[in-house]
Amino acid sequence: MLCGFALFFFADPERAVEGFRRVLRGGGVLGISTFTHDGSASMDRVWELLSGYVEVPPPADPERRFDDAFGLTRVLAGAGFVGIDVQVSPLEVVFDDVEAWWAWLRSMEFRESLERMDEETAGRFKASAAQVFAHQPGASAISFRMDALLTRCQRR
Repeated sequence: MLCGFALFFFADPERAVEGFRRVLRGGGVLGISTFTHDGSASMDRVWELLSGYVEVPPPADPERRFDDAFGLTRVLAGAGFVGIDVQVSPLEVVFDDVEAWWAWLRSMEFRESLERMDEETAGRFKASAAQVFAHQPGASAISFRMDALLTRCQRR
């Protein structure tokens, strides 16, 4: 069973994990991916920038992010999973230019917020965000960390 970058969306993640365990056979494997703290911070930065231009949802509860191995292991062990293995998967996302980054944003959960902006506001947001995410002033490439925790465990 897989839960890819979704555990933090459940209203009650502990109950969700217990449900995963319930439907797995003995020895069944669960794979979960979540963002690391740095991966979450990149997404938070986009939301923070957006909040200067449109109303955005409140930030996710830090307790429900599962962006560290300890918190994730605690919840999985509490639900009865064993052999819990959490690995960090480093990833630097790089876009050649602002337009590629903009297309990526529109494919993510940011789309609704972007669509509420008029053309002028969107242009101001895009220019401001490009300065934040570019490695050097005036650079056209945009990059940021999207590191993940890849977790594998088994039902007893």
